[in-house]
Amino acid sequence: MIYIIASLMILFASCKKDNINPESITVPVGKCTEYKSSGGLLKVCLDSVITDSRCPANAKCIWAGYGAARFIITKNDKQHIITLMASPNLSGSKIYPTEATIDGFKIEFTELSPYPGLAPYNYADYKSLLKITK
Repeated sequence: MIYIIASLMILFASCKKDNINPESITVPVGKCTEYKSSGGLLKVCLDSVITDSRCPANAKCIWAGYGAARFIITKNDKQHIITLMASPNLSGSKIYPTEATIDGFKIEFTELSPYPGLAPYNYADYKSLLKITK
């Protein structure tokens, strides 16, 4: 019995979290969020929302539109400025990429909120949801 308990303790102790599975972070407009992993530290800032031409929830549109934002990502004191388009892109065309890879980190812009038409418009309420994979 003691061997089983010891074996289980060794097994659980050897399991450490690595960022093979994607993790999501939320970054408000004008703010930064730090993302820590075994691959180091990323500082992700949502600099600005470039455009939000998505069809409002309370309207009928012939074009779904898209949302795009500018991010400043810092890794090892080196800044990377990227513009990404939120996915899924319902319109079918890619004006901007939906993901980027920086120093081995895959960064996917999965959602821009709030969605138009669901709440009164206030630029300061914008948030980005990013999926990061190492």
